[in-house]
Amino acid sequence: MISAHLLRSALLGAVLAAFAAGPVTAALLFSDNFSSPDGTLLSATTGWTRILGTPDEPVTVNGGKLRLQSPSTGGVERDYTDLGQDYSTGSLYVGFDFAVTDLPASNNTLGFFALNTTGVSVNTVGLSFNIGVGDATGYKLGLALGTSTGSVTPTSVYSAANYALNTTNRIVIEYNFVEGVLNNTANLYLNGTVVASAVYGTTGAELASLRYFAFRQPTTAQSAAVAFDDFVIATSYNEAATFSSAIPEPASAAALLGIAALGLVAARRRRRVA
Repeated sequence: MISAHLLRSALLGAVLAAFAAGPVTAALLFSDNFSSPDGTLLSATTGWTRILGTPDEPVTVNGGKLRLQSPSTGGVERDYTDLGQDYSTGSLYVGFDFAVTDLPASNNTLGFFALNTTGVSVNTVGLSFNIGVGDATGYKLGLALGTSTGSVTPTSVYSAANYALNTTNRIVIEYNFVEGVLNNTANLYLNGTVVASAVYGTTGAELASLRYFAFRQPTTAQSAAVAFDDFVIATSYNEAATFSSAIPEPASAAALLGIAALGLVAARRRRRVA
């Protein structure tokens, strides 16, 4: 029979392990595996808000994936998630599984980090994730740092390689806040390898902070159809490189501690009876 002393030690170890695990998951800011029933992004899942307008063909969740495709008519939809606070130091990472099912007709933006969500103006965009025209059977991946009006005109940087249709890759986008003017940098990883890096130009000023990430449909003229899955925003590369569920609710930790406490009480009672 396990002694009360050993039981107390085991339960105490579980409690300490729960506390020790806290800082590890704290790097995870947001996640979504798009496993909700098929429908529009705004109705099928939580944590997303439309920036402006009512598009004719909204962003959808279908078959456990978020799907962006060019609408046949009407304006594009932009849906964002709020990180809950401004980030101005360290690094931010966005990770997701990504596949292209229809090649783009021209280069276009599929997602971006922003300072705010006032209207649809891109002058508050700090970093955009782009898809580019490749060869006859593939596409390129790209990044752009900067805003389109008022300060820094972004220059898009694309991968040298082309990537095949209907092939799923793990993408991680890294945004680094670096002290000084125009020192912030960005990298795009494909399956763990950097395939594109972006730096600012020599004039203007970058955004002081970022708070939102948004998906954007390609326009009708740009064409393209893509699928996202296992989406993560984090403050470390390792958290973004693999999918894990959202940060546990405080109640979960409290429940674990409560179970451990009950176990300690039970152990003491057994000892008294013995």
